[in-house]
Amino acid sequence: MATLFIEEHSKLKEDANGKSAPVPDAVISKQQVTIDTASGVSSAVDSQTTFVCLTGDADCYYEVGASPVAAAGSSSFLPSGTVKYVSVVGGSDKIATIEKV
Repeated sequence: MATLFIEEHSKLKEDANGKSAPVPDAVISKQQVTIDTASGVSSAVDSQTTFVCLTGDADCYYEVGASPVAAAGSSSFLPSGTVKYVSVVGGSDKIATIEKV
């Protein structure tokens, strides 16, 4: 079975001058959701999470929200092996995924 891998982050790293660098800081939490023919959904992200890193080992579609349902063709597309960063609302948002057929 294919999997959507979710890494949760709260902030970007800072450089020596205290400015944000375009690199995520430590991972707060990790989740996995099976990519299948029906929409599968993660647990709510941690309350401190502000963005997630998504990557899948198969082409899929995804949705983010409090009660998301992913739909093939109309949700956001994530090609296999691609890394994508997405803003989320900590403590409430979930990520739903469905396979691309």
